[in-house]
Amino acid sequence: CSVRGNKGWSRSRLGMTALALNALQRSLPNSPKIAQAANYLLSHRPWAADSGRGLAVVAMAEQARNSDRPQSDARVRVEIAGLDAQVVELKARGAGRFLSIPLGEVRERRVRVDLQHAGGGEPQFSAVLTGFSSTLDKTRRGEQDFRLTLEDYLAKAPLFDGRALSTGFSVLRSYEKHWNNRVQNLESGALTRVRLYMQRDDRQAEEDVDHLVLEVPLPAGAHLLEGSLRGGLGTYEIRGGSMFVPIGPMRGSNALEFDLVGAVAGDYRVLPPVLRSAYEPERFAIGSTRTLSVLQRGVPSPDEYRPTPDELFNHGRGLYRAGAAQQAHAKLEALYEEFAPLLRDRQLKETANMLLYLSIDRHDSSAIVKYFEVIKEKDPELFIPFDKVVAIGQAYRDLGEFERALLIFVATIEETFGKDLKVAGALREQGERAGALDTLEQLCREYPDTPNVIDTWLALSDEMLLAAKDAHRDPSLKKAGHTRASLTEDGILLLRRLLAMHPTGPSTPAAALNLVSAYLALEDRETTSALAGDMATLFSDPRYADAFLYTRAVAEWHLKREDESIQLLQRIVEAEYTDERGNVSHSENRDLALYILGQIYHARRDPDQASEYYERVKDLFSDAAEALAGFAERRLALDEITTAQPGQPVILTMRHKNLEEVEILVYEVDLMTLYLREKNLTNVTSINLAGISPTLRQTVQLSAGNALRAEETEASLDLTRPGAYLVICRGGSLHTSGLVLITQLELDVHSDPQSGRIRVQATSTVDQRYLREVDVRVIGSANNSFTSGETDPRGIFVVDGVRGSATVIARHGKAHYAFYRGTQLLAQPSAPARGQRAQTLMNDGVFFEQKESNAYFSNVMEMNRAIQGKRGGNLQEMIQRDRKGVQVLSVK
Repeated sequence: CSVRGNKGWSRSRLGMTALALNALQRSLPNSPKIAQAANYLLSHRPWAADSGRGLAVVAMAEQARNSDRPQSDARVRVEIAGLDAQVVELKARGAGRFLSIPLGEVRERRVRVDLQHAGGGEPQFSAVLTGFSSTLDKTRRGEQDFRLTLEDYLAKAPLFDGRALSTGFSVLRSYEKHWNNRVQNLESGALTRVRLYMQRDDRQAEEDVDHLVLEVPLPAGAHLLEGSLRGGLGTYEIRGGSMFVPIGPMRGSNALEFDLVGAVAGDYRVLPPVLRSAYEPERFAIGSTRTLSVLQRGVPSPDEYRPTPDELFNHGRGLYRAGAAQQAHAKLEALYEEFAPLLRDRQLKETANMLLYLSIDRHDSSAIVKYFEVIKEKDPELFIPFDKVVAIGQAYRDLGEFERALLIFVATIEETFGKDLKVAGALREQGERAGALDTLEQLCREYPDTPNVIDTWLALSDEMLLAAKDAHRDPSLKKAGHTRASLTEDGILLLRRLLAMHPTGPSTPAAALNLVSAYLALEDRETTSALAGDMATLFSDPRYADAFLYTRAVAEWHLKREDESIQLLQRIVEAEYTDERGNVSHSENRDLALYILGQIYHARRDPDQASEYYERVKDLFSDAAEALAGFAERRLALDEITTAQPGQPVILTMRHKNLEEVEILVYEVDLMTLYLREKNLTNVTSINLAGISPTLRQTVQLSAGNALRAEETEASLDLTRPGAYLVICRGGSLHTSGLVLITQLELDVHSDPQSGRIRVQATSTVDQRYLREVDVRVIGSANNSFTSGETDPRGIFVVDGVRGSATVIARHGKAHYAFYRGTQLLAQPSAPARGQRAQTLMNDGVFFEQKESNAYFSNVMEMNRAIQGKRGGNLQEMIQRDRKGVQVLSVK
């Protein structure tokens, strides 16, 4: 049968022919091709041990059954290569027999097989010659699309605590010279690991990939350890001293492993493994032969064994954890000495860590320093217990590295200090504030002044100064006898002591700022100024130096030493600071200094200088913008009513600011008509007076005056005739108006706030007699119309129902007028008093919002509070931190 185009599983000509024969026997029993197929099968004996052989046996058995020959038992005498003959009994309906005949020292290239048949039937046979063939090994290797690439007998991984140790090179980043511990001598009862690698071209289509079977000859002096097989399809069969393992349709790479147990002492030669196609047995790949010596029990193997890096690491770590210090040190040191540059970071850190602790136990100072230096570089986040850190510091000291030893001891002290801080934290959480303060102070006194201890001193001063505010209501503080004064004094003394002991430390500027702020809170301006002045010369940090300079400048201003304050503020305004990158910046307090300079010159009544500084900060401070507006303001005002007796000079008083000249226009008016129409004089300047000539016109020159305040100028008006006169003053774009009354009429007005009753008494200024028939008009600001009437013979006119502020106009005769404007609200429901914003009146009459005495120090106080908050947070973090030991990072 042709197998061209068949899939991988059907390419055996033997199998396809047998399959065709079987099909013909069942479907066309009389076909002439049956004999042809049977002859083909018989001519190709012996049949190879593949799927085709089974089909051939079935087909030929069916052929024999259908023949006319009788079926009976048979006997076959078998003689091979002249060796002793063997007789095989075959039953008519029985199974076949397998014979395995060692050929021993037979060296002929051809082996003669003699068979003598007796009895019935026609037995079929096949003969397979197996053995060593160096020629076949060389010619067949690599011809197929699959191959055996490596076969090894390897030393079994050593056991630790009942488990096999991991071996290999995974703990290394890279390593080119890998090795295997091969076994050539196996002690009886010992194990060896057999490993085979298979490889196949994976470019074939999946349906063309045939199944593979691996035949592994086993050494005669060893046997397979049950359950140790790993790989293949997981099943196997032992036959004829070989293990047959189905591999399946493997593609790419695969591996097979199993364990052998040494059993019988001796030297053994092992046949090569064979990887064969299950579909085409003639396609196979051959491995390499091996030799194996099985030693007597108790005889050590002469094979060299070299532990791998993985084995050294895992074995050393296991011994270290088990407390076997000497053995662990030997394994780990061997690993470190040979492979330290190649170890992965995690394994290097762990190895150095274990060797460090082992070296500490061995009191090996050189090794301690060596491994600690590795940890500093590779594992700076590691925490080392306190007792171990002390030993490390001692090792550096023993080697003469005193600076490094000091650094380690200081770090240890600081961590121990941090553990003790937890006591103060516990007291504070329980509300024992006084106990927490006392504990902090005691710890700070007992420990040397390390950076953490100094920072805690500062935080303690913060706590004392803050606690002073609550001393009168905190039960713990009251019970301990602490008062506001005592806590403030203690905090200040603590800061002074710290500055005296550490005048140049990194925390000193913050301590100085805290001390200055404490005196600011006490409003001790003299001490604040002197202290801030000293500190400004001691510290070069621009932020602190500038804050101290500003504090002194403002304190000097409050102390009324303005010249000194101006000089200091000018220094702040002109100061420039260069940072590490070369960037130039002004003082943080520059704008405040400009603002204060403006206020100083404002108070000195120097508007030109004040305006110069206000102008630079007007967008930052609304008060500066308002002050500038006040300087530039132009103002003109008259009294609403000016009265004079007939024949006496009329003096008009004008209030003005920033005006040089005023024009005065006087018009004689009928007051009753004017007021009845306008109801007030607010819009009197808008009355259309076009075409009406003024009774009097004159111009008055005003003094240039001072832009800081309004001034008054009097003008004498040449008016003598009794009557009412409307006066309009014009200065530039400003207009104002008022009334001049030349009269002998005088009003005495009384009011009842509850009922709104108005009582008007009219008298003559000449002889003080009561005037009757005086025309009186009364209106309240909340009334819609006037109430009119005349005075009685007593000169009295009474009106009820006036609401709001009252206005009274009276006329006697044709030219004598009187005017009254009330300030009290009449007939109004009572209203709650309205709160008034606290204000302070400056010399120029401009109002500014009242500021607290410490308002100008708020920037310095806020800066100090921010630093205090950071210190408090650091202290809390130190208290809450889990103290596992000293972190390597702190001593790098």
